[in-house]
Amino acid sequence: MTIGSNNLSAMITSQTQIANLNNDMNNAIIQNVEALNEASAPNGTNLSTDFLNSYVAQIPEVISYEANAEGIKTKDAVLDTLLDIKA
Repeated sequence: MTIGSNNLSAMITSQTQIANLNNDMNNAIIQNVEALNEASAPNGTNLSTDFLNSYVAQIPEVISYEANAEGIKTKDAVLDTLLDIKA
């Protein structure tokens, strides 16, 4: 199966948009955690931003996994249809 250049550029654009969204969400969460730390933890204790960074970093991977799974399902459906036509 050949991927056309339009499909490839659309996939690259989507990947870039997902990465930008991930960065925006990560920054927003960090800002919220910092504000929460200032408001609720005056004694200097901080919530772990490393945990939040790793959690947010997984979002594009989950989206990519789901997209790849849908691609495999589509490929299987096309192959099944072709086999049905041939038979």
